[in-house]
Amino acid sequence: MRARRRSSKLRIVAGTAATERDRPWRLKLYIAGLRPESHRALASVQALRAELGARLELTVVDVYQHPNLAREHDIIALPTLVVESPLPVRTYIGNLSNVSRVLLALGIRNSINGP
Repeated sequence: MRARRRSSKLRIVAGTAATERDRPWRLKLYIAGLRPESHRALASVQALRAELGARLELTVVDVYQHPNLAREHDIIALPTLVVESPLPVRTYIGNLSNVSRVLLALGIRNSINGP
């Protein structure tokens, strides 16, 4: 009787691997209190939420209340938006009001709409 030969090919079972569109986006926004720049940055992140929907996990860090977190993560200017996931970590510093530009700079627009 002949032995069966095992295939060395990797099989992907439908529904087990998360696609790029399904991955959660973990963002961290560093702001400075209730300054106008902070309000604009928060409004811009709300526009990102509209783009990413439920996949957006946002943490807002007020460096006035948590200066140690800013030091730990080498935050040198505000506002700063950090994309922690998916990797690689990306950082956008400064004016976040042009949401399309932020999406492109962080690589979010390309991963949603394809290469």
